[in-house]
Amino acid sequence: MADAFFNTMQNEKFISGNWQGKNIKPSSYYSSNWGFTPLDSMYAFLSVAALKGGWPFKKIQGPNLTLLNFKPLNRIDSVAAKILTTGQSTLEMGHIELANYYGSRGELELAFKEYNALIYTVPYLDLFYEPAVKILMQMENYNKALEVLFESLKYQETAFAYQWIGQIYLVNNETPKGITFLKKAIEMGSEDLALHFNLGRALFKTSQFTQGDAILNQLKKRSANSYFIPELEAFRKLSLDNFKIASEYIKEAQNYLKVKDYKKAYTILQQSLQIQETSSAYEFIGMIELMNGSKSVSLTHLEKAYAINYEKNPMLMYNLSNAYYANAEFSKAKLLFERLKKSYPNFSDPAKLENKLLEVNKSLIN
Repeated sequence: MADAFFNTMQNEKFISGNWQGKNIKPSSYYSSNWGFTPLDSMYAFLSVAALKGGWPFKKIQGPNLTLLNFKPLNRIDSVAAKILTTGQSTLEMGHIELANYYGSRGELELAFKEYNALIYTVPYLDLFYEPAVKILMQMENYNKALEVLFESLKYQETAFAYQWIGQIYLVNNETPKGITFLKKAIEMGSEDLALHFNLGRALFKTSQFTQGDAILNQLKKRSANSYFIPELEAFRKLSLDNFKIASEYIKEAQNYLKVKDYKKAYTILQQSLQIQETSSAYEFIGMIELMNGSKSVSLTHLEKAYAINYEKNPMLMYNLSNAYYANAEFSKAKLLFERLKKSYPNFSDPAKLENKLLEVNKSLIN
């Protein structure tokens, strides 16, 4: 019935003559994702039953014994009945009780659904996001955890959300992206030693040794005896050794680029990334992909290069602007190109990108 009502509104253009349906999900999505559990269903059932157990639904005078006569058949029934009969609990407390119950039994999916119901009930409170995300991490359901964390950021920025988003990206081997979020968590005042360790490790992994050393020194100041320190120092040494090896691979790849043997250069650059992540390798691969017409793949690599070597390489900024333009992401291309011009006013424009962006802007205005 809900679908019929919605479709009629859309077909008859009740809301808008130009109904944009691309962001509208089918009802099946909402029914499988909304914050509703069997506890909510039983709570509603008992509430209606109690209402119908008295006047005017029941003509015979006398006390309403509906809830007192109710015989719970399972844990959900018992929790719902307790909420309605004792006055010592609420529906929110019932969801927490069941989440703890399911968690103690290892039924993590059910535990998450109870917290998800609470998130839907009060989405602007960060109180329930944390236990929900921790359960999803136990389940190794990283994509769902990211979804929940980004949803929480719509209502309130928290160091917790940024830290876990960053750590999930690290787990998914999206290190440059993870670094961005871990830095935000620290900017928000988090003093979690594990956060600093993970950020330092990620910086060393991507050959950002100066920034990594700064994080290592912060760790030493905060907790000189932390077991994180020798572990991070050992990883720094390993990363530095790997960087030297990867640099040799990149030099070899550059020689092949000079003679336009892009296939061989690409292979060697990929091998270098298996040893150590570097901005140079990502940039060169991105440019090869762009020349080959693989625009979206090129953009992915150039964004990684830029995330590692932020605004220190004007040619990288320019190449990334071109990649945004090639992928029709004109606002990003324009923003980065303007940043490039401001930081490097004498930088040339070999691909005439500025003229191209002006033409795009004119066409959008017209």
